[in-house]
Amino acid sequence: MITWLPHLSNENIFYSVSKQKDFSDLRLFNNISWLQTNLGIDDPLVKYADGLVQEWKNDIRRIKDAPWIKETIRREMEVNDSSRDADYNECRETINGYLDESNEKYDNPLIFLSDSHTTTEIVLSSYKELNPNPNIGVVCFDAHADLYDSGKIPWKGNVFSILFGNNIISSVLFIGVPKFRQLNIISELPEETVERISFFDFEEGDNGLDSALFKWKALKPTHLFYSFDVDGLDSRKQRYTAMEYCSFHVLTKLAEKDLTHEKSRDVLRKMLRDCIMQPTIDYNNPRNIACKNLFKIGDEGVPLEKVLEAVLAINTYAVKNHIQIGLPLSHGGFVAGDIVELFGPDFEGRTAKAISRIAHLLIEMYRC
Repeated sequence: MITWLPHLSNENIFYSVSKQKDFSDLRLFNNISWLQTNLGIDDPLVKYADGLVQEWKNDIRRIKDAPWIKETIRREMEVNDSSRDADYNECRETINGYLDESNEKYDNPLIFLSDSHTTTEIVLSSYKELNPNPNIGVVCFDAHADLYDSGKIPWKGNVFSILFGNNIISSVLFIGVPKFRQLNIISELPEETVERISFFDFEEGDNGLDSALFKWKALKPTHLFYSFDVDGLDSRKQRYTAMEYCSFHVLTKLAEKDLTHEKSRDVLRKMLRDCIMQPTIDYNNPRNIACKNLFKIGDEGVPLEKVLEAVLAINTYAVKNHIQIGLPLSHGGFVAGDIVELFGPDFEGRTAKAISRIAHLLIEMYRC
């Protein structure tokens, strides 16, 4: 069963239908021209923004009328829709309804879809409360390692910090996190957390995956849970738009305001940087601001075929090492994983097609 979880009412919506409809390609083109004139065509951020404009130039107006991801996903697969606004406890009640032993056995594994990675914490903590014995290892495909130390309130940026802190999971193998983010996050983590995480970069080849899995095995997970954050995919090359962090959203930020009234080079450069770097305020510590969430996002993303190959390799490794794939439920079904950060307009249904392939791979794992 594939189910779409509620939107958490305390989390801000990055991109709305009204913002999509208000998108002005004329304002975007005028802004780019103004930036080139006032900051120079060789300015690195101006060149980056103009490169995106040229890539999307023929399709920008079509995206304005593109259906949202929920609609395109329904065309690709059968989805049980629990998507409504809900607070943390209400979302937990919804998830518990699918995990509760009073339910009949599902024909297919449970796969949760969500617009936020926060729901991964709710799924796993709810599961662990009902099933305390499994030692859960998570394989997470993501462009970010959501391990920020930012208080006890769960949000998408501290999902795994909360899960580690509450001893819900034993370990995480991150796939798709760029090298610069790996180094930044490790430098800020306590040693006991660093020992429980590993990273795999596809540039390292099969030996890199073997090394990451070897470290993962040492933590002795008994069960495997997959979590796919779609911003880890190569969104720029494949032109995925239905995710919070993708290259197209740089253009939406650049089209929000009319920059042509600003003549100060310093102010203009700051406005451009804010659009491309996308400063993000930490919900728990408002003084903390992280950047680079949009800059070159998708350039370092993982191709879908590589994701699917990695899943098959990890499954083979799990079987050989007696690690159960998925989280069993007492009524006979099991939870295979989740696919999160599904958000916004879906150009040509491209994101939905990718998600459908991931979901069907998880289903095939169950049938095998």
